Amino acid sequence: MELTKEKLQAIRVDLQAALDAVARKHGLAQFIAGNCTFDRTGSFSWKLEGVADGGLAKEQRTYDENRWLGLPERGSEFKQGGKVHKTWGLTRGSKVITECSDGKRYTWKVDAIRSYFPQVTKPLTHAELLGKDPIAADLKKIVSACKDGGAR
Repeated sequence: MELTKEKLQAIRVDLQAALDAVARKHGLAQFIAGNCTFDRTGSFSWKLEGVADGGLAKEQRTYDENRWLGLPERGSEFKQGGKVHKTWGLTRGSKVITECSDGKRYTWKVDAIRSYFPQVTKPLTHAELLGKDPIAADLKKIVSACKDGGAR
């Protein structure tokens, strides 16, 4: 059998159906076939990613940790092209992941997502971010004290 990208995509559909059944059986919130790699020799591998019930995927945690970008609450909905999208997560490359009513996930630039939520605050500046982060605020106080000669 010749291994092609199309063949692997067809296998992924079956694999995901099996993973969905395993997730239901074991009470997992998510169990997905991640990236797939293959070579000319016919070898291939998939990264499997799972999330326990009540847990958050790394992209969801990243979204929550980067709300300072001016993003709406995770799970916020908007319509585009007659379909409903729900904000789901954030990639390491700062692309927002949405879950669509068509069952697929899509990635968007942060600015595009913000355009659907004009009521959401603008991104925080560095100074504002320091003021809202208790650890950064404490660090700022320590730096100020050092500059004033108060701590050595």
